[in-house]
Amino acid sequence: MKKALQETQKTFESASNRTPEYLSWHRLFKREFKKFLTNKGATQIEIGKPNHFDMSGFFTLTGQIWYFSVSDIRWSKESMLIRTAKSYKDYTGGMNQFISLQGGEEKFNQYFEDVMNRPFNIKPITHQLPLVDQINQAQVDCVTSVS
Repeated sequence: MKKALQETQKTFESASNRTPEYLSWHRLFKREFKKFLTNKGATQIEIGKPNHFDMSGFFTLTGQIWYFSVSDIRWSKESMLIRTAKSYKDYTGGMNQFISLQGGEEKFNQYFEDVMNRPFNIKPITHQLPLVDQINQAQVDCVTSVS
């Protein structure tokens, strides 16, 4: 992730089209982030095709689906959004959490580990409960993690 994080901090030309420098960053970040996630044990890593100066995707880690998004890198270089998801089409998901893109590889890894280990992150439901029971269980889980 070292080189990808460094490249993220560079100044990107603003244009109405995808620039060669953005496409190069996208390939580098995608390659290094996939390797990072694989080393963490993530599976089913799906990173979207180059968009307009941003990147997003999904991965599964310890049975939980996660969504991530790097906003427009021309203006927003500070952090990557990450949150739990119920499926690989759930773009609204759980609570927004952020991983710093500044400060290098160690800091990125530390933030990633902190997010993965937070007790309030949604855990996958192993069997489908009726909706009322799911809501009740979520309230119990929330109270348990706060106390």
